[in-house]
Amino acid sequence: MTVLNSVVAAVAVYEAKKGPWTPEEDEKLVEYITKHGQGSWRSLPKLAGLLRCGKSCRLRWTNYLRPDIRRGPFTSEEEKLVIQLHGILGNRWAATASQLAGRTDNEIKNLWNTHLKKRLLK
Repeated sequence: MTVLNSVVAAVAVYEAKKGPWTPEEDEKLVEYITKHGQGSWRSLPKLAGLLRCGKSCRLRWTNYLRPDIRRGPFTSEEEKLVIQLHGILGNRWAATASQLAGRTDNEIKNLWNTHLKKRLLK
């Protein structure tokens, strides 16, 4: 078997699933992390029985499944704080998120780009 054939065979065996996450996949990911911790994101999908890449698992956990994430609309105080921090930190969303307990950097970035920036430009 040539090197090219072995690479093609390896890719055919493991092709990461793309698209929306199913509730079953979410359950597997939460169960695995609850039992074993986060560890290596690269090896986690295989160990958890998921056909996803490590980056996809990491982002799913970080932005949607962590138990300490606060859901729901931002309060006016949170919005004011995001505006103040953006003036100081700019687009450093992770640094801003560290000042807002339970909010993700992705959620703050989306708030800024869809609501706050437009409101400030008026």
